[in-house]
Amino acid sequence: MPNKNIILHDLINHLQQIYLLCEKENKTGGREELRIIQQECESAIYQVSKLQEVKSTKGPTGGKKWDCSEIVEFTRQFFIDREVSLIISADDNIQHYQSEIAKNDFTVILSNLAQNLKQHAYSSSDISLRIKVVNGHLLFALKNKVQVNSAFSSSSETFGLESIDAICSENGGKLRFVREKNFFYTRLFLPVKPACPIMQERAA
Repeated sequence: MPNKNIILHDLINHLQQIYLLCEKENKTGGREELRIIQQECESAIYQVSKLQEVKSTKGPTGGKKWDCSEIVEFTRQFFIDREVSLIISADDNIQHYQSEIAKNDFTVILSNLAQNLKQHAYSSSDISLRIKVVNGHLLFALKNKVQVNSAFSSSSETFGLESIDAICSENGGKLRFVREKNFFYTRLFLPVKPACPIMQERAA
């Protein structure tokens, strides 16, 4: 019997193909029934993604804190497992902070980012991810190269960002993205707290 995660992964891929097919057939945006199907696919992908399990026993679980340095390693391994090549750099001070985001939520975020990068990035040299703590938030600053002539409003280019935005909001964070010429910038903010009492006093 196929592994549960394989079945869920295949289901997500099928939903994504339906989504992109509707987009292709509805370039003018005038066909309401196709737009509704796209919305339903987006919602279904979000729900199915939350059912996926993560192989690693490390990582966040609801209500439990984990070190931001562990988040970085979790992220590195996640992209390696999914054969997404990118350059990741992280500030040293993140080891002094912790996050409470749930494993499933964080996995959905990375899954959508990985899928988007696979569709639009050219090579690892075109993708960079910077992770650092800014104003009480863990910032994921992702930069990837896209086709110069593609439209900023293209939903295939921003695929999955609505799901990420919803998860960020649920966890007290936020998502920002912008297109500048042939580069796409994604800024993901997740709230963190100092790991040790002394730093907590300084932050207060």
